[in-house]
Amino acid sequence: HYIVMSDERSCAMEDDQLPLVLVTGATGFVGTHCVRELLEQNYRVRGTVRDKKAFRKITPLLRLPNGRDRLELYEIDLHDAKEKWIEALEGVSFVLHVASPVPVEPTEDTIKTALAGTMAVLEAAAAVQSVRKVVLTSSCTAVNDGHPNRNRVFDETVWTDMSSPHVRIRICFLYHSLWRSTSEPRCKN
Repeated sequence: HYIVMSDERSCAMEDDQLPLVLVTGATGFVGTHCVRELLEQNYRVRGTVRDKKAFRKITPLLRLPNGRDRLELYEIDLHDAKEKWIEALEGVSFVLHVASPVPVEPTEDTIKTALAGTMAVLEAAAAVQSVRKVVLTSSCTAVNDGHPNRNRVFDETVWTDMSSPHVRIRICFLYHSLWRSTSEPRCKN
């Protein structure tokens, strides 16, 4: 279900002992940078992709230094069941959950997809004993909502305008969705 991007004979034995990090959304802008940094820091990386045959998307990953030696690609989608995520996490020490739909104007469907995907990753990580830490990232949605001037430059100093009625409705929907998804116990230990 995942592919090793190297010839086994060329892998040094020490590489097998390096910590394995799962990066969701590895072909995305942030995901690719995370993969690059992890490879430079001598981690093994299992990157999730929606389609391993999308060569235009995976080629930048394969061209990274050590990409062919210490990078595995695992085909999975945010909509996939927790069981498939558990399989993806086997042997993983750390998780960088970067995958998320990133529309400029999020819809109810994109919020549901992001929430369901995050919950699946978190539940799977709780079920896999080797996982020691999970890091969640945000998206441009954290900064570009609720501003009247959509043509402005958005940088690290700009955040969502929480007083915007549009944002308040979205937050209410998100809290309601989160409450519904967590109102029943999901993790079994």
